[in-house]
Amino acid sequence: NATGAADLGLAAGSVQIDYTFTLVNDTSAADLDGFLWDVTITNLGLVDLDLVFYQYLDLDLNETATNDVASASATRITVSDGTAPVIFDWQAANGGAADHFQVQTYPGLRNQLDGMGAASDLSDTPASFGPGDFSAAYQYNISLAAGASYTLTAGQVVVPEPTPALLTLLGLAGLAISSGRVREPS
Repeated sequence: NATGAADLGLAAGSVQIDYTFTLVNDTSAADLDGFLWDVTITNLGLVDLDLVFYQYLDLDLNETATNDVASASATRITVSDGTAPVIFDWQAANGGAADHFQVQTYPGLRNQLDGMGAASDLSDTPASFGPGDFSAAYQYNISLAAGASYTLTAGQVVVPEPTPALLTLLGLAGLAISSGRVREPS
């Protein structure tokens, strides 16, 4: 609309943004359910555009908000909940690296993104977070020629918690390995 376009320094109708979310029900033994997030940005105007696009995520894994632990980079953010072995693996768009990324306690990052009058770079925060209430964002700097389109495709996968039988089996295997080691007296 004209107001939204003016807020972005554009004319109404200059940019078209199409979103597609695809839920993935993995029926394999791995059961890695997740979703794909596609955003296609088309420059409908007559001049080239430089755009900054943010992809934001706030998770409360296992229905808790304060136990999130994350490792972060420009290509992947992995979040787990300290109370259960549930892992959410968030891959940067198009299989490459985002221009910038940031992980921060909620609602700080959301408020930062909401409060920006103009685009600014995310801080490329250190590689670990938590425990705490997780939120994160990727930043993509996009140059679009007049009439051109660009698609950001990101993948998110929820890694299921191991079954109790698997955990028991791994524990027994660990005991068998450790008991099989005999130390020679010195």
